[in-house]
Amino acid sequence: MVLEEAKISEMHIISLLVLSTILFAQVTVNGYIYLENQTDQSGIQVLFERTAPSSLPETATTDANGHYIA
Repeated sequence: MVLEEAKISEMHIISLLVLSTILFAQVTVNGYIYLENQTDQSGIQVLFERTAPSSLPETATTDANGHYIA
């Protein structure tokens, strides 16, 4: 009986660990944006908005080469 309870408790701890890892996962997005007929690509604002489970906006600004990371 004690061994079965230990196995159940261990499974609950592992399940909670996996669930919290999934809930707090972080994603990094990067890329390039180019303006036509421009040599300086800096200062372009890129807006990302998470919609689920709740709204969370994130912005990134490009460097002179048009690169952004968020």
